[in-house]
Amino acid sequence: MQRKLVSLLCYQLVEEEGRLRALKTSRLIAERIMTELLLIQQNSGSLSTHLWTAVRARGCQFLGPAMQEDVLKLILLALDKGALIARKTLVMYVVQMLSEDYPQVSKTCVGHVVQLLYRASCFNVMKRDGESSLMQLKDEFRNYEALRKEHDAQIVQVCVSM
Repeated sequence: MQRKLVSLLCYQLVEEEGRLRALKTSRLIAERIMTELLLIQQNSGSLSTHLWTAVRARGCQFLGPAMQEDVLKLILLALDKGALIARKTLVMYVVQMLSEDYPQVSKTCVGHVVQLLYRASCFNVMKRDGESSLMQLKDEFRNYEALRKEHDAQIVQVCVSM
């Protein structure tokens, strides 16, 4: 592309052959620019689709900005004082709290967000014999900004590793 631009500047525009070569090179440059723009446009749409497919393939999910924020805030509300809660109980609590505002909320989609945080090591996990493990939010993630930052970083990590 750079060579074509430099050669375009060097053509003898006073001569007919120089003008024809300049027109031909200009057309080729314009075609190349259009092709690049179309590829960028197509790739951004398919890239987004591939990224969210990769996130879902790892048992995680993005619910949309508003619902995602509300899920994270409810997880914080339940665990910000250092409470120990089973994953199933946490998921059910969040689903019950959101069901009025978000009729599409499900245990699966909330469970995916909890799984994402679990993969990001946001929880201290206490194993119990014969019973489900209890989760406690680590001290450093007991505010929304830190939890959201770790959540988003985990989504990026999942996407980069695809």
